[in-house]
Amino acid sequence: PVRATEVLVSRPGTSGGWQECVLRRFLDENPEYPLQFVQFTDLLNPHTTKEVYNTSLSYSELAQYRAVVGFPYDTSLMFFWEFYSMNM
Repeated sequence: PVRATEVLVSRPGTSGGWQECVLRRFLDENPEYPLQFVQFTDLLNPHTTKEVYNTSLSYSELAQYRAVVGFPYDTSLMFFWEFYSMNM
């Protein structure tokens, strides 16, 4: 992957970003952790906690990340299948 130290993370539904807080706290406690978490919604609109739809990022841009983390009850089941088809 081009972005070998970055992991793309989904925001499940309208959770308000609870997992963003958990991951940020994890990194605070583990400053030597070699990976960075990139919020999928921040690539589209970093100023919202509402559901955002991808209309601008290509599959080749998304496939540059080392991995993707999806959470149960993500609002789009297609999120899983799209990344699965990219071998992520």
